Amino acid sequence: MVKIGSNSFFNWTSLKGSLKIPDSVTLIQDGAFEKCTGFNGELKLSKSLTTIGSSAFKGCNNFIGSLEIPNNVKSIGEKCFQGCSCFNGTLKLSDLVTQINRLTFSGCY
Repeated sequence: MVKIGSNSFFNWTSLKGSLKIPDSVTLIQDGAFEKCTGFNGELKLSKSLTTIGSSAFKGCNNFIGSLEIPNNVKSIGEKCFQGCSCFNGTLKLSDLVTQINRLTFSGCY
């Protein structure tokens, strides 16, 4: 299992552009990219991803484009995308998602 650990990039404002999570990553832990406000491109999640932790992308409010949750994801953590208000395309969820926790998409409009 390849993972991005809890709070790995918490509050890093110097991360710019799009974010592509490599297909080898299966787990994004809690708060991994929370408050990374420098992104201003697309978010592409790993096709191998199975779990996205709580607050993983909370406050990353400059992503653009669509958001596609990969087919292997079964659980999306609490407040995972809270405050990500700039997605401007479609939201595609996998049929395998069995759990979307509270406030996962709050503040996304």
